[in-house]
Amino acid sequence: MKKERRLGAANNYALLTCCSSAVLFLPSLLLDGKNSLQTFNAMGADKLGFSQELLICGMMYYAYNEMGFRVLDLLDPVMQAVANSAKRVVILFAAVVFLGEHVTRQKFVGSAIAIGACQIRISFSVMLSR
Repeated sequence: MKKERRLGAANNYALLTCCSSAVLFLPSLLLDGKNSLQTFNAMGADKLGFSQELLICGMMYYAYNEMGFRVLDLLDPVMQAVANSAKRVVILFAAVVFLGEHVTRQKFVGSAIAIGACQIRISFSVMLSR
């Protein structure tokens, strides 16, 4: 069905985003619309800056997830799981380096296991492809 409807990774993510937005817009407006509008109106002169930052944040979030869909479309399920694990380890190391996060023994051991498992999986993939 994906090929019949030309639903590549990017189109699939766009369709999912549009459908979820359409389904969730009315309930979120009914549940929190009044409070959100009051808070937005109370911002005063900061409304424009907030709106611009919100738009940029939404666009970056969309681009990040669309790129994720494109990359995952190129990988088999096992490599997707490995890449997902590796991504979490990279985020952990970025938190240590850029945010000054304290590294506990548990975090270090967990990261080492994740990195080792990713390396083993990649090594086996290379060996089996020869």
